[in-house]
Amino acid sequence: MKILQFLSQSPDFQLDSKSKQLKNQLQLRLNEHDLTRTQALFLVALYFEEGHQVSFDQLSQTFEISKGGLSQNLSLLENKKLIRRSAQKGDRRANDVTLRDEAKDLCIKLIGIFDQHQREVESRVEDSELKDFFSTLEKL
Repeated sequence: MKILQFLSQSPDFQLDSKSKQLKNQLQLRLNEHDLTRTQALFLVALYFEEGHQVSFDQLSQTFEISKGGLSQNLSLLENKKLIRRSAQKGDRRANDVTLRDEAKDLCIKLIGIFDQHQREVESRVEDSELKDFFSTLEKL
């Protein structure tokens, strides 16, 4: 198609294309655990928090996800018995999300998957190139 030349020279489209490729590579590894990348990140985030618990709003803000999208993902994790949602003390409108004990071993596996994926991606470039890449992203 004639637009290919434009797309190949567009930072926006090139970043999007490469991002999709990297996400797909990671997703192939997560499929064996029947989790999406987003769901796996939520679990790992909870694993590292004190008490394995955060507020609904903290997750929404940290991952820049709509409350509807977050709620949908959390419902799926709740149905798999990996997390628990509960009303915050003093404010029934606010919810906390807690990692269930049964999910902790899974989180260790997920951390390994994320770590391996990141090492493989980073092995394709020099440290200085990666530093320059992040600097360039900040300018965009």
